[in-house]
Amino acid sequence: MSIKLEQINYIYGEGTAYRKHALKDVDLEIAHGQFVGIIGHTGSGKSTLIQHLNGLLKATDGVYYFNGENVYADGYNMKALRSQVGLVFQYPEHQLFEVDVLSDVCFGPKNQGLSREECEKRAREALEAVGFPEKLYNQSPFELSGGQKRRVAIAGVLAMRPKVLVLDEPTAGLDPAGRDEILDQIARLHKESDMTVLLVSHSMEDIAKYVDRIIVMNHGSKMFDGTPKEVFAHYKELEEVGLAAPQVGILKQIVVIDVGEGPMLLINPEIVETSGTQTGSEGCLSLPGKAGQVTRPNYVKVKALDVNMEPVEYEGEELLARAFCHELDHLDGKMYVELVEGELYDVTYDEEQE
Repeated sequence: MSIKLEQINYIYGEGTAYRKHALKDVDLEIAHGQFVGIIGHTGSGKSTLIQHLNGLLKATDGVYYFNGENVYADGYNMKALRSQVGLVFQYPEHQLFEVDVLSDVCFGPKNQGLSREECEKRAREALEAVGFPEKLYNQSPFELSGGQKRRVAIAGVLAMRPKVLVLDEPTAGLDPAGRDEILDQIARLHKESDMTVLLVSHSMEDIAKYVDRIIVMNHGSKMFDGTPKEVFAHYKELEEVGLAAPQVGILKQIVVIDVGEGPMLLINPEIVETSGTQTGSEGCLSLPGKAGQVTRPNYVKVKALDVNMEPVEYEGEELLARAFCHELDHLDGKMYVELVEGELYDVTYDEEQE
């Protein structure tokens, strides 16, 4: 189920002294199955944005398409939209109210008009999906820990079987261990299900290692939209708006190439162009005393960040091209021995030449 927003504006308190332009000309398209992080400081518009997605708020101006249909068109079934776009609020434990856990998770499916048997079946499947222990199904939700309450609240939305799961600050107030458990569970749910997942947070650290795409909101506008690597490359601008890019995002991959004119330190390098071929002897300190014949491109262009986190490009031929390929393979966990043509052979090195 795709989501498309065109020129969405939202104004709180229109015509009053408390007027606030919360969303400003937001264009956004999210394909089905993506895992997207929405980040912004308090007041950036991120929570207002997601409340449009299941119809809790209606844009002051603009168009919202869900699966190709105009949500704001006359006669659109908003109840069906809310069944397909599940929203878990910040501090979702405030949504718990039934006498026991199982009854609470059954509430959503029951409102969908399903039978008691189907409601309970879905509730049990949802609780199992979030890793909630069966021995606590009959316990009052108010007697649970903070992390357990979050799992129950998420299960209550999952039991409705939405196509899109939106979570607003799902780790707020949790300790580091509880935060990691919830985020790991959400990542697993995305991997194993056919859902689009939108994870809202003010913390880069929380989502840097989980999502495929990051949308940065600032003062009601979309500031950046891209892969984590693309977004974190704008670390200076992020810091200016109070969002410190995480070290894990910026310095995730570092390599030093010491061939030719001197060492080159590359951060998050990526090969963007190759041509030609060359075959030669290749070895590595990870397998001392051994080498093999490996075919590599004869020309390589690499895009990366330098020590000042500025974009740079390097080009190399022959030995330098081979070094680029060899070292970048290491970053991806690939060893040269996987490319060796024929058998490895013994080699010796003259220490004075090293």
